[in-house]
Amino acid sequence: MATAASPDYPSASWAPADPNNFTVADRPHDYPVDIIVIHDIEGTAASAIQAFQDPNRAASAHYVVGYDGSITQMVLEKDVAWHAGNWDYNTRAIGIEHAGFAYQNLYTGKEYDASAHLIASICSRYGVPMDRTHVIGHYQVPDPNNPNLYGGADHHTDPGPNWDWKGYMAEATNYAHDLLSPPHMMTQPSVVDIDGGARISWSGRTCYKSIDKYDVTISPGGQTYSYSGTTTSATITGLQNGTTYTVTVKATNPDGTDSNSTTFIPSPPCAVPTLTASPASPGGTGTRVTFTGATTGCTNPQFRFWMQPPGDGWSVVRDYSTSSTFAWTSTANAGGYRFEVDARQRTSQVDLDHWSIIPYTLSRCSAGRISTGVPSPQAHGTTVAVQGSATCPLTPEYRFLVNGAIAQGYSTSSTFNWSTAALRAGTYGLEVDARNQGSTDGYNTYAMTSFTLTGCTSARMSTSKASPQPPGGAILLTASSTCPATPEYRFLVGGVVVQNYSTANTYTWNTSGKPFGTYQLEVDVRAKGSTVGYDAWSITSFRLGAAPCASATLRTDHTSPQPAGTQVLLTAGASCAGIPEYRFLVNGSVVPYSTTNTYTWTPTAPGTYQLEVDVRNQGSPAGYESWAIVTFRVT
Repeated sequence: MATAASPDYPSASWAPADPNNFTVADRPHDYPVDIIVIHDIEGTAASAIQAFQDPNRAASAHYVVGYDGSITQMVLEKDVAWHAGNWDYNTRAIGIEHAGFAYQNLYTGKEYDASAHLIASICSRYGVPMDRTHVIGHYQVPDPNNPNLYGGADHHTDPGPNWDWKGYMAEATNYAHDLLSPPHMMTQPSVVDIDGGARISWSGRTCYKSIDKYDVTISPGGQTYSYSGTTTSATITGLQNGTTYTVTVKATNPDGTDSNSTTFIPSPPCAVPTLTASPASPGGTGTRVTFTGATTGCTNPQFRFWMQPPGDGWSVVRDYSTSSTFAWTSTANAGGYRFEVDARQRTSQVDLDHWSIIPYTLSRCSAGRISTGVPSPQAHGTTVAVQGSATCPLTPEYRFLVNGAIAQGYSTSSTFNWSTAALRAGTYGLEVDARNQGSTDGYNTYAMTSFTLTGCTSARMSTSKASPQPPGGAILLTASSTCPATPEYRFLVGGVVVQNYSTANTYTWNTSGKPFGTYQLEVDVRAKGSTVGYDAWSITSFRLGAAPCASATLRTDHTSPQPAGTQVLLTAGASCAGIPEYRFLVNGSVVPYSTTNTYTWTPTAPGTYQLEVDVRNQGSPAGYESWAIVTFRVT
């Protein structure tokens, strides 16, 4: 419900629309108020008030008029209400909603009378002419997307054919004549700078009473020139070029005064400007191109830049400013462009004094090529010089990739020294990308090739003595391999490196003090210069000490079964190269190793027993070398 008085129109009450439904502004400073748009609600005043207070409505009007003549203001006149479906009209208009329906004759006399009083007040306070050019229906607002259609973007038809325009306008005109009609300066004066002066134009209006005179004051200096109320322009001379002046135009009639001001700088017009580009055309895609304008004649030039892309129209890429340069960074697309610079004196309100146009071509690098300093294949470990080249309008820069991963980022170097020391044998994809130096493109052109790295494919090893051998002697290990380059070898004993990589293919293994056992002898091979762990390897087993015992046997002096308490003699045997030693186990109970091959067992409880003997050469570190198991039943 409206509870407060309207800030702009005392006869109205105030019920603000939701802030989401209008644009805050400072009219008439931001935009002149020169139109009144008449709407109908297609409902009651209460329904419109509720709608405009809904934050999701995205619509509003300045005023809502009810059937009973009540007026509710919902948006301040200084702000832009969203009612016309055309932003240009919204910025310049005051929108008034009326209870009713476009195609039902429900508008009331109180409603017409209240609305007529309201627009008469607007006429007095803003000078909006009381005619059908400036007081219009929503149906007269052009569609901003299609000027041949009307009713705004949604093609409204309100307030409809039943709205009494003739009576409404006559009533409003009569009410307006009961109010003051002071002058209103609609916009700042328009100035065209000239040599030693300026041509000044202005626009003033009133609701109905004529403007008597205009006073034009120039400062500094304070000169004031008076003109009749029908004069709309004047030429002022005798001013100093390059000096900033303020011009104030004041309109006067018996009901009041109004004024508006702007600044200007007298100057001759700017001469035909020059336009240059750095780097000069042709340039490379992805680069930053700086266009520079220059002119003479005018004291304080400003410049505007236009661009015409290939096959398209002209558009402003930077509006007027005192900067004489424009940095073009959206240079991704190759083709022929045209650029224009306009020049005018800084405070002049002419569109331009003169202009100049130059072409500019953006080109990409093309014809990417790639080569290698040595032919494929090469042994891994070789350093391969990879060479790129391309045809570029600017200095080219290159990026190198191996198997899709960047190995050397963009630089002006066209060579990449590919170190293959840490790479295994195989086929690799090499790529070079090229673009113009300074470009932000991923690449303009590229070339790819494959390169095969070979490695040692087999390793072999021999020993100077056959296995087994007793500890204490020297055994020469000799390696050989199939390798595309000079091989180097590494020797390991029991998994421990005993001679690191070198070109020596032999290693003398000193077995003095080594315990009995079987040793793993290994040789690894790789191409010289490589840092991979190995290309190929060979492993052989070598035993120090006698040959392992074999063919273990176990006999009992009584046959199974036997009653508990019977002494059973276990006798073991084996085929051993050295002195055998025996270990007896009865159901897991162990009699430790000794050279005795017998064991007397006296079972005390009935059951089925596993009788086992393990045998090994004396001095062997093996847990066992041969074994035998028999089953014996005790009753």
